[in-house]
Amino acid sequence: KGANQPVVGVTWFEAMAYCSWLSETSGRRFLLPTEPQWERAAKGDSTSLYPWGDAWDLDRCNAASECILRTTPVGIFPKGRSPYGCEDMAGNVFEWTLSLYAPYPYTDAALREDPKAPGVRVNRGGGWDSPRRVARCALRGDMCDSQTYDSNLGFRLTAG
Repeated sequence: KGANQPVVGVTWFEAMAYCSWLSETSGRRFLLPTEPQWERAAKGDSTSLYPWGDAWDLDRCNAASECILRTTPVGIFPKGRSPYGCEDMAGNVFEWTLSLYAPYPYTDAALREDPKAPGVRVNRGGGWDSPRRVARCALRGDMCDSQTYDSNLGFRLTAG
């Protein structure tokens, strides 16, 4: 629905199918980020609550407190960029990861990254309808099975 809008309303399986299609089409490998990759992109080496630090700031992301009530184009909250320059790591869209939900901290990656393994996949970041306690770096979504889709649930890619 417009230039630079995040993709939403996709299941985990659809996001993975897109990764396969794009990989085959481009000749490069694309995947959903693993949970540790997503968290590193969101906050770098810091222990911050949000990609920009520990204090909530209305001008840094699209979350419920901004009352926008829908997704916004990627990049309109430049003050909210992560230490690596990633946009919208908090708010706007919950993002699927490759990882299966399991107790934190993250261990034994080999068992959590199998795309054929059954189970709930982690989503991260919070969406446009999330309160600030949800739209942060550490919150791990586990309420969606791989067939769930919603207007606040989408994905980003990693390239290899």
